[in-house]
Amino acid sequence: MKEDCQGRIPSMVDWFRRIQPEGWMANGHIDLAQAELGSDPRADWIAEVTTGKTVFGFNDWMDARTAPC
Repeated sequence: MKEDCQGRIPSMVDWFRRIQPEGWMANGHIDLAQAELGSDPRADWIAEVTTGKTVFGFNDWMDARTAPC
């Protein structure tokens, strides 16, 4: 990484500041509806990760699902 970035490791903020927004990037949808947990929360979490519905780790995902609205 240091070799590619000329000796400096950029932060995520550095990367995001340099992203040039494209029209297709603004067509997202945030689903605010809380889905009911099934009998296997880990399987539900894996399904959401693989379909791109969450980027949370399992514990954070569970906390978000069980937090009072």
